Amino acid sequence: MGRHQQQRRGLTAPSPARTAVRILVVYRHYWPDATPYARLSRAIAERLATRGCRVTVLTGQPSYSNARQAPSPWKETLGGVEVKRVRLLPERKRWRLLRGVNFIWFLLRAVAHACVWRRYDLVIANSHPPIAIGVALRVIRRLTGTPFVLHLQDLHPEAQCVVGALKPGWRQRLLLSIETANCRAAERVVTLSDDMRHTLLERRLPSSSIRVVNNCALDTDMEVEAETPAEIAEATGPTMLFAGNLGRFQSLPTLVDAMRLLPESLGARLVLMGSGAVREELVRRAHGLVGRSVFFVDQAPVEIAAAAMRAADLGIVSLAPGMTGVAYPSKALMYLTAGCPLLAVVDPQSSLADTVRRFGLGTVAEAPSAEAVASAMAQALASRTPRVEGERGRIVRVADSLFGRERMLRAWEEIISELDQETITLTRAA
Repeated sequence: MGRHQQQRRGLTAPSPARTAVRILVVYRHYWPDATPYARLSRAIAERLATRGCRVTVLTGQPSYSNARQAPSPWKETLGGVEVKRVRLLPERKRWRLLRGVNFIWFLLRAVAHACVWRRYDLVIANSHPPIAIGVALRVIRRLTGTPFVLHLQDLHPEAQCVVGALKPGWRQRLLLSIETANCRAAERVVTLSDDMRHTLLERRLPSSSIRVVNNCALDTDMEVEAETPAEIAEATGPTMLFAGNLGRFQSLPTLVDAMRLLPESLGARLVLMGSGAVREELVRRAHGLVGRSVFFVDQAPVEIAAAAMRAADLGIVSLAPGMTGVAYPSKALMYLTAGCPLLAVVDPQSSLADTVRRFGLGTVAEAPSAEAVASAMAQALASRTPRVEGERGRIVRVADSLFGRERMLRAWEEIISELDQETITLTRAA
């Protein structure tokens, strides 16, 4: 069967004569933890389980961002997926040393689990913790021969270099060489955009091992009653929303500076929803604007964030200059699924900017300066389509065709189907 025919076929339930593919998913913050990838990894794992794979997840107790949740069972079955949780030390977000110890212990347990206690046909893991997870996967492959898929949500160490957290020098070269070796050892490297694929090709990875599969918008629990934050619901003028991590990758100070340049006659407000490393810096930078045109809202469950997106006039996605080659703002998918047009403060030549322009999904800032962003804000607000169901419905339909959940899950089925034919069968025979 030709390769393209094989990809269209995808996975099917195994016949009585065929052994189910045994897959281990390694991710410390699996559902019901609070990370976006917790929901994405659950969707992928459960889809593979419905297609006849025997999927096991190795994870920890919910603990992301100081989450206070009731402990989950140490072993349970969710959606046909066996979930095993590793005991870790109690920690808080600011306890860096203890968090490091937990990461190392979790990776050691993952290696021991895959090498000693149970054998698998394939291991899937995302890039968390960066670089170290790839080393652990290489150890598993060296000791057991088990191939692995590395799911890169961000590219490290390049991302740290872009924002200045890692300076050029021997450390940067060492980390890059380790991560390049991790990717070369992977049977497949899955990333989110053509821009990120180009960066991986610059590492001289074989193009045949790279797959571009963007994420889908996060599912929300329709039974959860989610009120729109008052900062948006009570606004009398247009509202621009940034919802997500308030970190250094997002170039958020530029948004605040742009609000100082925006004509007050527009009556617009910027709502920054979330937490992160630069939140306090942003509050100081917005002095005199806080409570007037700039508002801060605490991090909230995805259901509340989705309600805010449905009510906002514009959803902002922003990345620091140079970041589009190493990251993709997946929150863009959430905005679009909510029918919210985008204000994209990203590289104008990036794949995201091209998508926004080509499909009429919003406005792209021409440059990363405060002046250019203020101009884009004014243009977007002046030309925005009224909040009618027809236009927002069109955005939802386009988002589903480009970034829908079924599209993502079918792509993952095809990847596993390829590996089942090319690698997994040979590994079993050996």
